[in-house]
Amino acid sequence: MRRRLDIAMSLIGNSPVIFLDEPTAGLDPEARIEVWDAVKDLAGHGTTVLLTTQYLDEAEQLADRIDDPPPGADHR
Repeated sequence: MRRRLDIAMSLIGNSPVIFLDEPTAGLDPEARIEVWDAVKDLAGHGTTVLLTTQYLDEAEQLADRIDDPPPGADHR
């Protein structure tokens, strides 16, 4: 429940950019889909969403662009 509240609070507001670090990690499948729908809605209304995920299906559902850095890559 705490995880869902954290996600909901990050989605509230009118920010032009939001950062989500593995937002669906630990959520049940139904809750994951709810988060996906919320992210799609935000992106559809012009919000830029930067999202990290380890789930390829999530990346396929949500991403316009994907960066898959090589292991050990330094991103500074």
